[in-house]
Amino acid sequence: MQIAIIFILLFSSILITGATIFYNTKQYEKKQVSNLKEKIQSVLIELEHSFIHLKKIPKIWFSDDYESLDELLRKFAGIFYTDIHLYDIYGNLMASSRNEIFDRGLMSLKIYWRIRLYFCLYSFDK
Repeated sequence: MQIAIIFILLFSSILITGATIFYNTKQYEKKQVSNLKEKIQSVLIELEHSFIHLKKIPKIWFSDDYESLDELLRKFAGIFYTDIHLYDIYGNLMASSRNEIFDRGLMSLKIYWRIRLYFCLYSFDK
């Protein structure tokens, strides 16, 4: 009888602990995705504002305030506390706020195909 009660208590404790960990993990992931979407939307708005007069962003870009697209992205990266990489519609890197990541070979100059597919299929409004 005592063994059965101990087994039930142990099983219940393990089950409750597992459910709590699962729930907290899911809540954390949901919050992180929400924060990431908000940050992406903010950067997108700033970039659209910066390039409102252009139909297409040229690979070699400069303005009166910035010598290159990389410099503009470094400014936005400082504002939003994140690394920003800008890719063309074919998935090729156009500019980055952290070029040393690519110079050292830590990231590819081409965006991962699944990420590109995700952005093609889903909008940020969801």
